[in-house]
Amino acid sequence: MNNPKCLYNRPWILSTALLTLSFAANAQSSAITVLHTFTGGSDGRNPLSGPIVGRDGSLFGTTNYGGTPLPNGNGTIYRLTPPASTGEPWTKTTLYSFNWAVDGGTPYAGLAEGANGVLYGTNESGGPLGNGTVFSLTPPSSPGGSWTYAVLYNFTGGEDGDQPLTGVVIGPGGKLYGATQYPNGAVWELAPPSTSGAAWTETTLHTFTDSPDGKNPNDHYLQMAGGIIYGATVYGGAYNDGCIYSLTPQGSGEPWKETILYSFTGAEDGIRPILGAIGPYGELYGTTDDFSTSAHGTVFELVPPIGPPYGWTYTLLYSFTGGDDGGAPSAVSLNSEGNLIGTAQQGGLHISPCGSGCGVLFEIKQPAASGEEWTETTIYTFRNESDGSNPQGPIAQKNGVLYAASAGVDQGTTIGNGAVLSWAP
Repeated sequence: MNNPKCLYNRPWILSTALLTLSFAANAQSSAITVLHTFTGGSDGRNPLSGPIVGRDGSLFGTTNYGGTPLPNGNGTIYRLTPPASTGEPWTKTTLYSFNWAVDGGTPYAGLAEGANGVLYGTNESGGPLGNGTVFSLTPPSSPGGSWTYAVLYNFTGGEDGDQPLTGVVIGPGGKLYGATQYPNGAVWELAPPSTSGAAWTETTLHTFTDSPDGKNPNDHYLQMAGGIIYGATVYGGAYNDGCIYSLTPQGSGEPWKETILYSFTGAEDGIRPILGAIGPYGELYGTTDDFSTSAHGTVFELVPPIGPPYGWTYTLLYSFTGGDDGGAPSAVSLNSEGNLIGTAQQGGLHISPCGSGCGVLFEIKQPAASGEEWTETTIYTFRNESDGSNPQGPIAQKNGVLYAASAGVDQGTTIGNGAVLSWAP
């Protein structure tokens, strides 16, 4: 961060903070570039999560539908390779098309890259048991070869839950962590095999039980820092409007300890939280994605206690209006300057057929000094042309360039097939 002192100087004890909206009306950044527009066939369609940037600079991601077999397909894993010369088009490759009954399908979340370029992810549904899968995709040993797909785990729908809507987080020792959404949801760990050819070992770290516990975790990704897992649930908590929780390991073989850090009230703090990022001092940043006549989503911050027995401090950073600034935000990310970057799935231009708006790309800047306000700027407004609509997070970043995906879906109605975009400030 450029100005870390302002984090210490901020008045943490305040429960809310006013925010000034500084919107550049209808201004479209010339730095926005559409890298690929999905065709809806074997190419894939409707990415519901943003891409990741691989070690080689390629973008890797998933589409919820499309691929083979046609006409609909069960989703794909794609790669976008940057050009050798600036200004030339990126090269799109479909690395894998899912076969729903065998290996799972309709992936909701994005991917994680592990050692040696291996990609890991989850399928929301499908597999032999129909409850979703965890998979790996291993790059070829020589350029031009085929990638190798493997199912690491099939969810049973029991204690481990079903429908993993979160992607995986890679922890120490190459362990994978994620969450399932139903019946009430669970957080799980997959440990790699100790010998070649053996199976991965699944451990259910926590099974949610509804209020006052959380219910139905629905993040794009869990967050992990210092061996502690942080996440959000759509429902549950003290008021059944969702909560932010942590899971702390208690020793070998012992259950992980769950702590509810904040329960949403359904008032100005919103409902259905999504946890997006962890700051350099342990602060948590997230959004609520509610979109109604009176609420259009929020951005919030949770600051850890400065000493026992204090709790975490909630601060409302911004409430969306559903207009030019957007509405129903997805997950936010921190950029190199310590500001929040994200997409709002709705709001912006209300052009046909985007009845609730096609969505926006936004930035929320932290105050330069204690006592000043956070400021919001709409960076880009989607127009449902080649750029698509209903942009999805999280945002990927490398060398100051941002990468995002638009799903091409608005309120359950297919509008185009989605796109992958970049923005260079």
